[in-house]
This record gives sequence, C-alpha cells and structure tokens, in this order.
Amino acid sequence: MKMRPNIISNLLLFALMMPIFGQMFYPKHKSTKKYYLITFKANWFKSLSHCRSIGMNLVSITSKEENDRIAKLIVDAGHETANFWTSGVRIDEVLWEWVGSGKQITFNNWTPGQPDNQNQPYNTNKVETCVNVIGKNSYGDFQAQKWNDENCFTEMYFICEQDLIEYEYCTN
Repeated sequence: MKMRPNIISNLLLFALMMPIFGQMFYPKHKSTKKYYLITFKANWFKSLSHCRSIGMNLVSITSKEENDRIAKLIVDAGHETANFWTSGVRIDEVLWEWVGSGKQITFNNWTPGQPDNQNQPYNTNKVETCVNVIGKNSYGDFQAQKWNDENCFTEMYFICEQDLIEYEYCTN
C-alpha cells in the first residue's frame, strides 16, 4: 500500500507540532513548600510519625534561602529559644540524609563544632544521629539558623512541611 506524500507530510508536521500543542493544553507546574511549626514536644520518631499521619513530612532543608525562611518563621512565631526536629538523620558514620525527601544532605548549616557525635560508633551511650534546628545556644545567642546533631529520643518541637504544587495553564 502506497501512502500519498500529502499524508506523510501531514504526519510529519503533526509530530513536529505536538510539543507546542502540549504546552498549550497541559499545565505547567511548580512545587513550593509550606511549613508548620508543631509546638508540642516529641522525640524524632514520633515527630516523623505525626507529620506523616497528617499527610506531610518532617522538614528537609535544601538551601540557604529555605533555612532562612524557616529561621524567620521560628522567630516570627516567638519560638526563638526552642529547638525543632528536622528530617535529617545520620545513616552511617559520615553520611547524612533527609528522611522526608530520601535525599542526601548537600546543603548544611551546622553550628560551629557540630556534628560533634558524627564519628562516634553507634554503641556509645551518647549517640546523636538526628538533626535539629537550634534556638538560643548555651551563651544565650540566637542560633536558629544553625543545626545540631542530637539523640533521636530527645523530646522537642518539630517542623512539618507540605509540598504544594501550583499549576499554570496557558490562556492563549
């Protein structure tokens, strides 16, 4: 069966135009995060469980800008002296990961001297394998943009995050 040149050229034109039509009819989207400060105390495991029970995750901080937004949220809420759990955990002797996103921690903002329990074996009495954002340090200085490694069974406040997807449709 011979195809007429007109049909072939129409199919070729259709194949070339599909990406343009796809942009017109399918939405573009961007993902943003909304944060919730939870101000009852729980250990890291219960914090993770609570966030997931309400359809969220413990916060994963992936940039300086995000870290600054969280620090501002803490200050604006009047909790600058409190510590808050994140989803950060140490998964081996030197590797840290965000459980909330399942990604390795690449951006960090450790308090000077932290993580101080990083190279300790797991069988010691003081095992600090979970990451928290700290309020005022022992000198009374505000450090809410800094991180600390802490024993996961310590009870403190925590931050849940919700991924929001915003859709944008072409109106042309």
